Amino acid sequence: MNKDLNVEMYTKNMKVATLSFKMEDFQLMNVIGNRIMSDCLFGDNENFALFGFFVKQMALNYLNLKPRIAQSDFLGAKLIGEDYLGILLSTSLDMNIDMAKCWADYHEFNIKIQQYSASDIDKSIKEIYGDNPNITENVRYWLIDFLVKDREMLYDSKNNFLKGLIDEFQRVGLTYNYTIIDTAVFSCLIALDRYYEYFVFQYAAENGVLDTEKVKTTFFPYIDKVKQFSSSKELDYGEVTHLLWHLTKSWRESFIHYSELPYKTVQKPVELSKEAKKKLSEAISKALQKEVKS
Repeated sequence: MNKDLNVEMYTKNMKVATLSFKMEDFQLMNVIGNRIMSDCLFGDNENFALFGFFVKQMALNYLNLKPRIAQSDFLGAKLIGEDYLGILLSTSLDMNIDMAKCWADYHEFNIKIQQYSASDIDKSIKEIYGDNPNITENVRYWLIDFLVKDREMLYDSKNNFLKGLIDEFQRVGLTYNYTIIDTAVFSCLIALDRYYEYFVFQYAAENGVLDTEKVKTTFFPYIDKVKQFSSSKELDYGEVTHLLWHLTKSWRESFIHYSELPYKTVQKPVELSKEAKKKLSEAISKALQKEVKS
């Protein structure tokens, strides 16, 4: 695709992402993040794909945050997001993109937004734990070593190994804070897991067995690369971006092949009428009273 057309698509998507953020339609913003990454297939643009990844993660952050904190706190969190979106748009259109700065900006946004991600009781607990990113760093070493040691778990189509690693990494990071290398490695694990989900859907036999050789040749080199990043004292952020693009590209191509995975389709809950809710409440109350009496 012509480079100018690719830039036009990206710029318009970013404007929609910004608008959806202002309107607090974070589901739409999440979709736009996916759209930016998919559009990069047409122009093979790994830089824009990185920014699409950032937009998607941002949207997921705010989707999680909005129902959990007071509106006054949420407005403060939104200001951080608005500032970051402005930085993201201006940086991404720079002719000479500094990848280290892009990752640093994204890392700083995540650190700032964490102060809004806790309830009052969580904040009190956070004061007890304090900030110590060295703990997260050391846990990261252990988790990535564990991934390398037990990577044959990926032969089992029923495993949730990557998700388990991501959950543990996130739990410790939210408790003790992250380093920028943590942010980069965490992002790679997320991208790896997204691609792996589609890989399992595509290649698992009816009995759930995966082709072990295909798993080995496809994913083990990525795991080795993540291990390399985790062990580095100074990252090559261009190299991190390149890996993220390979994983994202495979994921978005798989989406074209299979669309949304069946088990990931979220069904909207059935909304009961006020009368139905009242009858249900009365029925539950009577049942509870009967249970207490018995």
